[in-house]
Amino acid sequence: MIRLATFLIALFALRAIDAAAQDSSAANPVPELSVGKAAVARILPVGPAGEMPATYGVVLGDPPRLVARLSALAGAARATASFRDGRTATIERAVSFDPTLDIVVLDAGVELPPPPDPAVSIHWRANARVYVVPGPGGGEEATEQTVTEPMELGKLRVIPLSGDHDGGLAVMDVQGKWIGITGLIDDATGRFPFLTSSEEIIPIIFAKGPEARLDEMPPPPSWQDANTFDGLLVRAVLRSFDSPEEAIPFFDLAMKRDSTSADLHYWVGKNQFRTHKFADAETSFRKAFGTRPDWVMAYHMAGAAANQLGEYARAIEWYDAGLAVKPDNPLTLTNKSGALYNLGRTQEAIAVLEEALRVDPNHGMALHNLGVIYVTARRIEEAEEMYTRLARVNPYLARALRRQIDGEE
Repeated sequence: MIRLATFLIALFALRAIDAAAQDSSAANPVPELSVGKAAVARILPVGPAGEMPATYGVVLGDPPRLVARLSALAGAARATASFRDGRTATIERAVSFDPTLDIVVLDAGVELPPPPDPAVSIHWRANARVYVVPGPGGGEEATEQTVTEPMELGKLRVIPLSGDHDGGLAVMDVQGKWIGITGLIDDATGRFPFLTSSEEIIPIIFAKGPEARLDEMPPPPSWQDANTFDGLLVRAVLRSFDSPEEAIPFFDLAMKRDSTSADLHYWVGKNQFRTHKFADAETSFRKAFGTRPDWVMAYHMAGAAANQLGEYARAIEWYDAGLAVKPDNPLTLTNKSGALYNLGRTQEAIAVLEEALRVDPNHGMALHNLGVIYVTARRIEEAEEMYTRLARVNPYLARALRRQIDGEE
């Protein structure tokens, strides 16, 4: 019997999916990003002592506004923004800003290039492909990168981003739609790139104030300071995306600051999961939902860890606990179906997958896993139907299912 893949947030658990991802550049060409490129500006701040390190900003919204990283302009009295088409803007004021999210909306005072269209909806998932658009002087080619599950600390929402990028660059999805801008922590502890999504930025763009001169801007947010608990935890989570072992010292230092934090235990568990320490990960996730009983993803990840240990009945127990909090969660329903299938309870697994697809008809892993079950049951017509639906929403998973249908796996 084929063991079903489960969507495990940090990674896909099916080798075939990894293989499909390796040929993504041939099957998935870079989308049209000319509008996004034209909308990126190189910003040169000037402070009392003269020129400061250059940064970037992006024209966004309707009417268009120039959005940049607040921390990159700390201490500046004015700034000059330069676009690819040669236009420039001298900036001395901000029309709105948010210190927690490290976003500032600048008063450019000139007609700005057209902004890129925003994505209508964003489904953050494991290793989702995105494109970082270069700014003026940074070359012509957008780089394909990946993002994963957002980290949330109160109002703060930080999305780990692969690669090494300056702050304030536009990030586009595979359809060429704007989904966020890059951020960067760069100090003695290392370089930590991340993404702030359009979901957080759009309300700031259209907020009415607070207006202020650049030299009145607040200091960088406390979560960028490595001497704070939040600063250590943010660094740990960002580093764990590309180097789980290098993240451990940051987690250890954060643990010394606050060993009771549900957020810390959850992200420690995620890092342990990435390094296949599934028993330790399950313990960490249990500590997380023990402190925060309504945390659906902590239950979900405890179930995923138990599933990896072969403890399928216990995995179902944790999935059910998460579903008691949020019954219509297609991700947890899909993983629960995998544990049921691995226990030989195939009809129950099918019923749970059908429920997941009633909640979200385009849920890629639910379509994939249901297709795999149909293949093993020799219900090929139904497997083909799942493939057709899957090809429209997730080409990687569709190719993996295609190999199952064709008997290549």
